[in-house]
Amino acid sequence: MPLTTQYGGIVGISRFGPKAVDAFLLPLATSYWIRWEEVLKASAYNDVNGRFEIQQCQRALLEGLASFMQSVSPEEQSERVDW
Repeated sequence: MPLTTQYGGIVGISRFGPKAVDAFLLPLATSYWIRWEEVLKASAYNDVNGRFEIQQCQRALLEGLASFMQSVSPEEQSERVDW
């Protein structure tokens, strides 16, 4: 899936609020992040635009996760977040 599509999906889902983030982004957050980091760490990955797109996806994911974390209690966070 193209990074621009991932970015748009993350931002769009985040706009629906913490419940949408909980339902759709939390289950994917770890696997997306690991995949992005592997690409960034690849020695052959020198594409500046590609790196920027990954970093924008990471920023969007962090912002979405922040909206979820701010809306729930620490107890609920510990139940829902398993990473």
